[in-house]
Amino acid sequence: MKFLNLALVIGLITSCAPSRQDIQAIAIGEENVEASDQIRIAGFPDGYSRESSIEIAILADNFTHYRYKVTNSLTNPCSNETGYTPEAPVSESVLVDVSELDDGEVSLCIVGKRDDEWQAFSNATIATWTKKANGPFPVASFAFTEGQNGIRVNWTDALVRDGVEFLLFRTSEGQESVLLQSGKPYEVGDIEGDLTLVYRGLEATYTDYNVTEGETYHYFVFVGDTFLNYSEPLSVSIPTFGQPYAWLPQGLDESAYEAAIAAGSQPGEAQDEVLYLCRATLAVNKIIPGQLLPGPTGLSDGTCNVTDSVGPDVVNVSSTQYEVLILTRPSFDEYYIWELANFVEGVQQLIPQGALAAGRDDIRVMYICRGAFGNRPRPGKIGADYGRCSASAFDGATFQIPNLDAWQVLAIRARPTL
Repeated sequence: MKFLNLALVIGLITSCAPSRQDIQAIAIGEENVEASDQIRIAGFPDGYSRESSIEIAILADNFTHYRYKVTNSLTNPCSNETGYTPEAPVSESVLVDVSELDDGEVSLCIVGKRDDEWQAFSNATIATWTKKANGPFPVASFAFTEGQNGIRVNWTDALVRDGVEFLLFRTSEGQESVLLQSGKPYEVGDIEGDLTLVYRGLEATYTDYNVTEGETYHYFVFVGDTFLNYSEPLSVSIPTFGQPYAWLPQGLDESAYEAAIAAGSQPGEAQDEVLYLCRATLAVNKIIPGQLLPGPTGLSDGTCNVTDSVGPDVVNVSSTQYEVLILTRPSFDEYYIWELANFVEGVQQLIPQGALAAGRDDIRVMYICRGAFGNRPRPGKIGADYGRCSASAFDGATFQIPNLDAWQVLAIRARPTL
């Protein structure tokens, strides 16, 4: 017999937590879930909390009893039956004490019983927050600016407080988080886990000039007080410094392509079809950018249409082996620009500065361009010695290679000098 996750309400006894969150979710593994079987969790801390006592009230019409545990140990996850309390009727609330747990992520796990059968521990209802009993709260926001010669990070402290300073750590290893050791003084150059302290001071900004083009950097900022207590970190990542893009192979989970760049469209059976930027490898030294038409499940199983020269002719090549161009920064407009270009007979085309090199043929580098065909933009390729942007166009029956006298070239905006 399958069981739905029981519904519960979590409320903190005291009201000094920084914020509260309300979350609703349908129980996993069941179809046609009734509203009375929906998980309802309200009142537990959103992010960080100094609370040590939590009162739990159970709302579960379809369950008679429950068991729970509170853990912050990776070796004792909710799916492990070790540590759960004896059963109690859902009519009884319970006071959970987290005072003995170390600072860090806390998980509250609850399973219910219905018709004398217990819900599997692997299907436990889980609420999580971060316990932070000691030290200041973290900064409110964290941002970065990429320059020609470095990375500037700056943060905002929403609280007005004296006697604190900021500690900025950096790593290239991709470590998600770390807690600093209370009572331990830190100096620039000190290492904690994979993190190295690069700045300690009162200013809410730091410019890091010790960076290398193409490397990925992760920054973590902490708040420390005069008693050497430290906050949880707030982090920001800069993947491939100076290169705000990545090429991902086809066939990945669709979530990997959420930041794919849409650059055109074409008529579809029911509505216009969006075209994305892709490139296909046609030979060892021939990688051609073009347009990606999504497949049945999306960008993972689509078709990358590019143009290629076969003797004196230019033809369309459709490839199901391709890479998708994705944006690795929050804003397209902040990092990219479509530079306008026009064909002039007898004048060699100049590729705009900062144009994104996306491939090559046997003799030249290929860049990404797009031009209008049928009042719709079409992405394609252009080389420095091409006369026009070359893009394939599908009219519903056959592919055409239109002559584009005006087009745009995808370019990366110049970075400031810091």
